[in-house]
Amino acid sequence: MQIPTWVALSNTVNEVDFLSLATFLSMLPEKKRIVDLHILLKTMHRCMTKTGSCIWHRTYGKTVKHVQRYVQIEYNSDLMVPPIRCDCFKYNNDVI
Repeated sequence: MQIPTWVALSNTVNEVDFLSLATFLSMLPEKKRIVDLHILLKTMHRCMTKTGSCIWHRTYGKTVKHVQRYVQIEYNSDLMVPPIRCDCFKYNNDVI
């Protein structure tokens, strides 16, 4: 369970870590591991929603946007993943 630990223990997101995760996740559609991808994105959603942090909400949104390109290429459709409603005052009512 590296994702929950990473999210729980970090207040910032290192760009290299984000890119490593996004790259790994974007390889899963081509390998026909869509179920694994879905589980990982739902886990990220759950962990990042709990933080209440705009930084993590935006990281989830960027990750999903990146991965959806590869899902689109492989399946001609988007993966159904939950959005994050960011309630932070700076980004109030943004759906990411």
